[in-house]
Amino acid sequence: MNFLFLKKCKNGITFFQNTDNITVMIHYSDEAILEGLRLRSDFIINFIYKEYFPLIRFLVTENGGAEEDAEDIFQDGIIIIYHC
Repeated sequence: MNFLFLKKCKNGITFFQNTDNITVMIHYSDEAILEGLRLRSDFIINFIYKEYFPLIRFLVTENGGAEEDAEDIFQDGIIIIYHC
């Protein structure tokens, strides 16, 4: 699998994209997630969604909410993080 170099941050965190434009799941440290959010990285947003949305959906639906409620809550959380 070939990768294209996208961004190397001052703290040494590097973001990669597959040359076939396929999302590659990489586990990021908390530091990398914060840096990616600061840079508005689509890769980090996708990672957060894939990593944390299933738990949010589970918690909301187990407490009487719908999946759409979970999506709204997750999106609201991401928007709040972006405005910080």
